[in-house]
Amino acid sequence: PLHAGEVWNYDLAVDYMNIVGLQPRDMSESEVTRYLGWWGQAISYKVGERELMKMREQVMTQEGSAFGRKGFHQRILEAGAIRLDQLWEEVV
Repeated sequence: PLHAGEVWNYDLAVDYMNIVGLQPRDMSESEVTRYLGWWGQAISYKVGERELMKMREQVMTQEGSAFGRKGFHQRILEAGAIRLDQLWEEVV
């Protein structure tokens, strides 16, 4: 593995994103800078993604495939910028 056992720093993280993540160097630098400067962003994004997937699964189970992903996404967009718990109430 790339840089196994080493203590990571900015340069090693950029190398990893560039080589393993197949990201262009400038994109790797930008992403590592973002992760270091806004450390809660990545995990927050993942939590939100998982909740949306659960919501979609529940809506599709309740309303059937006739409702479709387009209808689900329309509901999400119409709800606006609200917390996840509020979104559950609005969408499901």
